[in-house]
Amino acid sequence: MINKRLFKLLGNKITNIYKITAWQLVNLLLSVFISYCFCGIVVHRISIPTLIMIISVFVCMLIKRFITIHIGKLQATITDELQINLRGALLTKVEEGLGQVAGYSLASLSQLMIEGIEQLNLYYTSFLPQFFYAMSAPIILCIIVSRFHYKVALMFLVCVPLIPISIIVVSKYAKKIFRKYWDIYLSMGGDFLDNLNGLVELTLFQYDDKAAKEMDENAEEFRRITMKVLVMQLYSTSIMDMVAYGGSALGMALALYLFYKGEIASFSSVLFIILVGAEFFLPMRQLGSAFHVSMNGSTAGDKILDILSIEKLADGTKDVTAISSISCSDVSYSYVDNNVLSNVSFEINEPGLYGIVGHSGSGKSTLAKIFSKQNVDYQGNIRFNNELELASITRGSLYSKLAYISNSSHIFMNSVYDNFRFVNSNISEEEMWKALEAVCLKEFVEENGGLQSFTFKEHAHNVSGGQKQRFILAFYLYSNRDVFILDEITSNIDAESEEVIRKAIEALAKDKIVLMITHRLCNVSEAVSTLVLEKGQVMRKGTHNELMSNCEVYRNFVNQQRKEETL
Repeated sequence: MINKRLFKLLGNKITNIYKITAWQLVNLLLSVFISYCFCGIVVHRISIPTLIMIISVFVCMLIKRFITIHIGKLQATITDELQINLRGALLTKVEEGLGQVAGYSLASLSQLMIEGIEQLNLYYTSFLPQFFYAMSAPIILCIIVSRFHYKVALMFLVCVPLIPISIIVVSKYAKKIFRKYWDIYLSMGGDFLDNLNGLVELTLFQYDDKAAKEMDENAEEFRRITMKVLVMQLYSTSIMDMVAYGGSALGMALALYLFYKGEIASFSSVLFIILVGAEFFLPMRQLGSAFHVSMNGSTAGDKILDILSIEKLADGTKDVTAISSISCSDVSYSYVDNNVLSNVSFEINEPGLYGIVGHSGSGKSTLAKIFSKQNVDYQGNIRFNNELELASITRGSLYSKLAYISNSSHIFMNSVYDNFRFVNSNISEEEMWKALEAVCLKEFVEENGGLQSFTFKEHAHNVSGGQKQRFILAFYLYSNRDVFILDEITSNIDAESEEVIRKAIEALAKDKIVLMITHRLCNVSEAVSTLVLEKGQVMRKGTHNELMSNCEVYRNFVNQQRKEETL
């Protein structure tokens, strides 16, 4: 019932759990004393001792109130630091994996960082203290009640373990359900965000109805697993209630029988046993309620620890100060059993525009992510300047000389000025204006208050898709990078923005290496060389005219696009 991995994770904060348990036991003793005083007040006439008992009851109630407040404060201190550390560790993993960790999407990781850690917090603050308290309370009560009659005390004590036995039986089934629940929950959240971000593409390719149907099916599956969780909790609660109320009734009945037989001398003793009898089962009953929360938190905690145990992505040890050439030799890459790239080879020995084209799924973006060290488990050789292997270069030095820009690149909720400074801390305002002028955004920024006044909203929703891509490109124009990898940056934008970006890229390619991944072949028609990929293999490479002459795949691709544009 106790997850050893999560228990060790607390470190020295575990003492707070023991403190909470101790205060709960003090609270229990106060409740027992109040019951004892109440029995004395009921049986005896009003007298000085009775008044003392009444005052004692009020004092005990005040002390119990202070104990409850103190326990709440202790609970708040158990996981405050742990939550910060876990979220920081998960963010580090996201940073190491550049947003993707062992098959978990960024949306799934976000859900774990928020809701998963909140559920884990309940495991530590609700379940663990209650577990230790529930193990101790019945024994203490048994000792107290045995002073009145040992048979009744043993009856209560024998019935109490039936609750944890039912919890253990349910836990084996519950663990499987909660693991499946979290898997479906995280998957559904990631799919929803993915479809939401790609809503334009889904509509354009008339895939939105199918995607909506798939989301409905996923939602129905999540509804079914949620109902299983609720039914399991209902059955478990019903069993625990039967044991708790049944055990209390048996103990009370035995006490009344013994009083009738004369083995319990006074009515006040019987009344005390009846009042205290429920206290035997309440701790275990509360543990049962906390158990369902704990299973959810324990499952989330296991997933978090599994992610944190994943080895850090390999990084190099050498720094690159400049990139003047790129050579790619027999590069292959696979996702699980799916071979995405096979023996891809090409060379870039001078500045200029270079294209990588192909149908969806041909491996274009995978190759781009390999160059930017997002995908590291590739086979083959990629060298910069004919000597430095990509795997041996540190990410920090690589990103100082190579820019990876995609259609999903992020703009921060800051001013235009701050976003420029984020990419290049040494850029001057004059260079900022030149960059904006190059992408035809200078007037737009001036009309909206200037560099430091115009601030982007979340996801840059206060600019159009085309303007967003132009801003992103502008931020990098004066970033002192030698290589620019542009991954589908002109997809789903207006024709005007596409033309502006194309001219800016042509100007950039005069003294920089620009590697452009695109499905729009007109964007690389003037490229020094274009690589044509088909099912992960290089079909041909050459200029536009050369490929039109000797590459059927490229020629068919161009003709198909021309027909679509005509329509």
